[in-house]
Amino acid sequence: MGGIELFAHLRFGEPPLPVQLVLVGTAHIEQRGDQLLLAHQRDHRLDVQIPRKGARPRLVVLGGSSVRRGPGPGTISDFPTRLAELLPDVEVLNLGSPGQSMGGVAKILGELAPVQADRVLLYEGHNDFAQVVFMGGVYAAPLWQLPFYALTGRSWIYLTVKHLVLPVPPDTSGMTSASRLLVTADRTALDARAQVLDLYAQALKDAVDQSPAPVILSTMLRNFDAPPTGVLVEGDSSHCSALLRQQELDRTAVETACGQGSLSEWLAAQQAVREGRKDEALSHWRRSLALDPLPIRAPLEADDLIRAVQGATVVDPATALGPLPRGQLFSDVLHPSAEGALALAQVLAPTVRQSLGR
Repeated sequence: MGGIELFAHLRFGEPPLPVQLVLVGTAHIEQRGDQLLLAHQRDHRLDVQIPRKGARPRLVVLGGSSVRRGPGPGTISDFPTRLAELLPDVEVLNLGSPGQSMGGVAKILGELAPVQADRVLLYEGHNDFAQVVFMGGVYAAPLWQLPFYALTGRSWIYLTVKHLVLPVPPDTSGMTSASRLLVTADRTALDARAQVLDLYAQALKDAVDQSPAPVILSTMLRNFDAPPTGVLVEGDSSHCSALLRQQELDRTAVETACGQGSLSEWLAAQQAVREGRKDEALSHWRRSLALDPLPIRAPLEADDLIRAVQGATVVDPATALGPLPRGQLFSDVLHPSAEGALALAQVLAPTVRQSLGR
């Protein structure tokens, strides 16, 4: 196998930026006649026409639905819109794509040179965990292949094998719904977490390396007031499911019926905040996110990886607006509300202004 890889390197050179284990999305920079645009294969309503660059410096913002929720240039709940209001002497170009992952962002950055960005702002990470492992399924590879992907992600062998891999359907057997919570016995998300974090770290590095303009990386916000998506229960889950349908949840009762996990840690975090023990609350919050078997929000370890990236300017709204940001900043578990979008833009604006020398 090593000989095959060496021959491919000698014959074809370095392999192109890989499509990561994550579904990287279908967005790409495309030239149609004299028009440059961000094109989407699945939903052309999300396409964005990229105007010719004017006199103002251009900031391109990339990410998923926290950057741009749907068709059109953006709304007041999309923080780039509020950022443009705070920075009238900067052209803020929102090229976010719902469902985009950091691997997809890196792919777009490799195509971004014609856009003539002066700076690039990246806000992405939730989709790397929600798309890779969600409701019991790993997109694009069975669990046993994860170490192979982590080791060989930048190789011709990887690029060949990935075309032969079929998606794994979610294992919903035994999954029950209780209010907004899902009870499951599937450990896929937890077993894959270390490998997914490694892949996210590689995607961050690829994004910075691929960018034709200096990169500003942002940590992510999560709604502290929203409970976890899933509760892991091994064995009979009927008592847990029945308990979770109650309006008020007691931590002791939850631990008895459901075991110690994402929900009991979240309840402990909520109690610690009410009693003024913020450091303890943060510790429970971190464990709650890490133990969610059906993640929608990225674990706090993803922000740790962002802060450690070399070659980029890092801005940290997760700390500035938290570290336990409350519900009024969100429209759901992670997307900013109008108030949250403005707060996020206010944290980002000084770094953007300083980076551009404005």
